[in-house]
Parts: sequence; C-alpha cells; structure tokens
Amino acid sequence: MKCITIEPEGPVINFDSIKFYGAVINAWAHLFPDELDFLISEIKEGKVQFSSPLPYIDGTLYLPSPRVSFREAKKFVGEGKDAKRYEKIDHVKKLKKTAYLPAEYVQELEGDVFPSFLMERIYKEEQFPTPKAHHDVRPHVQINRFDGSSTIFYLEDEISYGVSEKEGKHLRPVHLKILYRGERERELDAALKFIEDRGISKKMSWGLGKVKLRRGTMKNEILPKIEGFHYLLSKYIPKDDEKKSIDVHGSRMDIGYLTGYRGDGEPIPQIHYIKEGSLLKSDRKLIGEVIDEGDWTLSGTGFFLGDMYEN
Repeated sequence: MKCITIEPEGPVINFDSIKFYGAVINAWAHLFPDELDFLISEIKEGKVQFSSPLPYIDGTLYLPSPRVSFREAKKFVGEGKDAKRYEKIDHVKKLKKTAYLPAEYVQELEGDVFPSFLMERIYKEEQFPTPKAHHDVRPHVQINRFDGSSTIFYLEDEISYGVSEKEGKHLRPVHLKILYRGERERELDAALKFIEDRGISKKMSWGLGKVKLRRGTMKNEILPKIEGFHYLLSKYIPKDDEKKSIDVHGSRMDIGYLTGYRGDGEPIPQIHYIKEGSLLKSDRKLIGEVIDEGDWTLSGTGFFLGDMYEN
C-alpha cells in the first residue's frame, strides 16, 4: 500500500481527508493548472484516493476504531461486585471512547463484534498509547490602526494527535500516515513539496501547519479487512446511487456534517458525511461524491479497506 508520511515540525491543526484533498487540489492548481480538470476527473472515478491521517507511533500504525458491537462485554466483565469487575467496566467504557486502535487489534475483530478475548488481552497488556488531540494556547498581538496601541490576546487551537505515557504530561507530536491509491507520482511529489513549503493550515503565518511530507509504501504493516463490511478510513460523502446500495440497517456508521467558507468568503452549505471507522454493507464498490462548483471543489471520496479493494 502506498502512503505519505507526515512529520510535524511544529503545531499542526487537526485535518482530515477532505482538507488534504483540498490542499492537494490547491497545490495542483498552482503547479499544473492545465491538468487540474484531469486530476479532478481521476478523483471522481476513484483512481486517486486518500485516507484521513493515521497516527504512527513507535512503528505501530493506528486505525480509526471500527463502529463495532460490544455485546460480549458481559462475558469479559463477569459477575459479582469485586473491585476487579468495576475496573473491567471502566476498561470497556474506555475502549468505546478510544478513537484509534493498533492495526493488529483491528485485525482480530470478529466481523462487527469486539470479542471478549481481545478485551481481556488489551486489559492485561494495557500498554498501547492512545493518540488524542490536545490544545495549544498561543499568544497573538492586535494593533489598533488609529492610535497604534497594541493588545495581547490568546487563542486556543486543537493540535494534531500526540501521545503521552503519563497523565498530565505534555503530549509529544506523532508521525502521521496517509494511505493513498493512484499514479502520477511525479506530480504528486511536486504537490507535496508545495504543501510542505506553504504549510497545511490557513494559519501558516502563525507558525501552524509546518510539516515534512514523504511518499513511500507500507511494507510490513497489517491492513486488516473486516469481513462483510467496507471499513472506512476517511470521511465519505456517498453518491446518490451509492446511497441506494448501502444496507442502512446492516451497516454501522456515524454521521457528521461540515460547513465552512470558500476562498472568496462565501459560505459553503451544510454537507453531511460518514465518519472514519464506519462499517458499511454494500454489494458494490463505493467511491464517493466530488462536489465541483467550478470556483470551489470538495472531495468526499472514501478510502475503504475491504474485499473489493486491493491492499
């Protein structure tokens, strides 16, 4: 599997597949304006696909926690009122809230069920660091244009995922990996260099979003398939015909929505998407919608692991 490694060189505000598509399309428009329509057509056809950034910690790839059933939790917790049982209940609650799991754990899921033996194993090991977002408060200065006076104020930003082995310790940033499918490596390398030089945030002038980007391959990593489902590693906006093919009752999914503003300041209408970690049942290949309004483009192309997708 091809991948892009992201090495933060400073605070990086959290971003997802939709924002990364936007960064690549913007870079492409600057570098290869005559080929922009070709890139967008490749994305629409599912020939170019990006996952959301995935934490990579000490040689372990973390994947979005699949939306699975915890119906075997009773078997794991057991009966009685001893302290160990309550510890296990807290452990299950923690697992349900975990945003990411090591790929090897995802590999051991039994379809859409989190098996009790895996709960027990994680409970005994209790050693994998959980990536989580943290917040960074940064000072800013506002200058009054009329009298020249200055005011110091502080803004809080959600910084990209980091890990901490001890509670309360400042999180250290982690490398991220974006999985991708597609060709045109020469152009992609140029686009990544453009993003690297500019930063991956609108607040790059504030020192946010400075990263190093390297293209490579995942050689020995486990990229699991969850039997019977399309396992989603990105945000996904289904096309109308894809919506009809998805078994809503058999799928396990979370829905979110996004809003925002175009480059000219005009608002983007509310758009619903399916979140990372969702498990979709469909008998066809799912690609996703690309909203192309001419002066702005938004890609909701999904990146799935499943029987219809080559690893």
